[in-house]
Amino acid sequence: MERFVTIEQYNSIVNETKKLYRPVFTNCYMSREETEKYILQGRLGHEKYRGGVIVYKDEISYYSICFYWNLDYPLPVLKMDRPVVTTNIYNAIKSEKVIKMEERLRDVGFYMGDRLRQVKTVSDLPLEKYLPVAEKLFFNAGLAIKAPMMEMIPQIRECLRQMETIPFYEVPYMSDDELFEAGQEGRVLAVVNHEGKVCAANIYLYKNETLGWMGIFKEYRGSYGIAPVLRKYMRLYTKKQGIEKRLGWISETNASSIKFHLKSGSAWTDRYMEYWLCDAE
Repeated sequence: MERFVTIEQYNSIVNETKKLYRPVFTNCYMSREETEKYILQGRLGHEKYRGGVIVYKDEISYYSICFYWNLDYPLPVLKMDRPVVTTNIYNAIKSEKVIKMEERLRDVGFYMGDRLRQVKTVSDLPLEKYLPVAEKLFFNAGLAIKAPMMEMIPQIRECLRQMETIPFYEVPYMSDDELFEAGQEGRVLAVVNHEGKVCAANIYLYKNETLGWMGIFKEYRGSYGIAPVLRKYMRLYTKKQGIEKRLGWISETNASSIKFHLKSGSAWTDRYMEYWLCDAE
């Protein structure tokens, strides 16, 4: 695998592939900001094949890949030292290209993992109805919301590891410095108890989006109003950032998250995301 060195190199290889193998299917959803971040960190690579190019994001415990590929060509069999995951996003009904890509993935040993559906916030009124009760439970328990200090980062990582309903391959890696910096920007929030120990955390990946995760230690789930209070802070953050659409993804098997989001003023969209996995060699 060859690492990208500059965004210009990345764009050149993508454009070259599109010209050489048109028509090209892609399931690469990275923004320029995300692409540049991975290149700067030395975590974005690629491999060229007859048929297109595969782009690799190194997420430390797994590889996340995307394709620029002519679907008339078979995919290569990947032999990696870590699990490999790729995603397909589609609206309501899968296109012929998405279906063809799934066939190509199955041919080389991939299988479907989690399927998520997008939600969007349509009203804050439902949250307002039960937020006072949640806040009373939250503050009476001696809980507080803090921007994480560097010494809190290991506790935040442990909190995220306890998200049984979110598989490891859905959580991109963030360095300690990234988590700390994001905390100073308001994108990472730590809920701490009266002893200063982290009992929950909420993370947004990027400044202008609400894509992220919420992790709560088991003993603090359901009785302390943590999720509604963190959702209130999400609303304040998005208002400050000028984010008009509050969107998120929920696994179709995550019953507790579905219940919470629909109760709090979110509604389903017709947009889906499927994860496809290939085990380590």
